[in-house]
Amino acid sequence: LLARRSALALLDGQPDAALDLATEAVDLARAVDDRIDLLFAVLHRSLAAEALGHTAAAEAGFREVIEIEEAMEAVPGRAWDARAGLVRLVYRQGRLDDALAAAQPIITHLEQHEGGRDHGLGLCEQPLRVHLSAARALMAAGDDRAEVIVQRASTLLARWADDFEEPIRRQHLLEIPYHAEIVQISGRSSIDR
Repeated sequence: LLARRSALALLDGQPDAALDLATEAVDLARAVDDRIDLLFAVLHRSLAAEALGHTAAAEAGFREVIEIEEAMEAVPGRAWDARAGLVRLVYRQGRLDDALAAAQPIITHLEQHEGGRDHGLGLCEQPLRVHLSAARALMAAGDDRAEVIVQRASTLLARWADDFEEPIRRQHLLEIPYHAEIVQISGRSSIDR
């Protein structure tokens, strides 16, 4: 519950509150030895740290999420969010080769799951942000695969929008900054198919 509240606080533009809630969730999950809750809590603490510009803490947290999920031998879910976070962090530091290396597992996964309802990212918190993070690294490298990934993300966003009959809910999808960026760089004028 605390990690979920952290996610909502971050969406509301309150990264300090998100960090506090997620840190409390991490402590609680460690105290009761709940690795699933720990995975979720560490991810949200890392996302809050990223939003606050705490690069080292965010990077360490993203790496911890990947390690926890790999140790659990679970179906990848939160680790895709963490991998995308690593791509964003190292890209912002000007480390394009490291960003491309961090993006490669995402790119491979997206290529292997082309055409699925969620592109194989169903357990992921922010699947469109995962797409966008990988695409940004590829765009910076001048790699044509970026366009394919952006178009797939745009199509997925349009599919989600189709699930909403009310125009206000459809518009809400565009209030999420990385959704709006996908629409903008895909060349679409809207999220309509």
